[in-house]
Amino acid sequence: MGHKRLWIPGPVEVHPDILQACAVPMISHRGKEYQKIHSGAKAGLRKMLGTDKGHIYLFTSSSTGAMEAALRNLCAKRVLSCTCGNFSERWHEIALENGKESDKYGVEWGQPNRPEEIDKLLATGKYD
Repeated sequence: MGHKRLWIPGPVEVHPDILQACAVPMISHRGKEYQKIHSGAKAGLRKMLGTDKGHIYLFTSSSTGAMEAALRNLCAKRVLSCTCGNFSERWHEIALENGKESDKYGVEWGQPNRPEEIDKLLATGKYD
């Protein structure tokens, strides 16, 4: 039978090398082989980020998933959302969507949040 080419939205044609790579048995995300891959990725990130202290967390979600995880697990009292663009505006929205009380200290997009203003707000003790 000859090669059939589909001109529809899906399924898509996959290169034979990719199909072969998909045929390799999966590894356990709790096994030693994965631990080695994970450790190597974290070591590479430490080098790239220029840090040898603290924790490196890898998320298999979008940035939104990481932001939600941080808000759900690290904010008990109240959130201070320092906004200066779309990404930080999203942080504030996610806080509200997760039932957190959140105050917005916002500046015009492209302008910096001022450390002295943030210090004043944090000094109130209202925020985690």
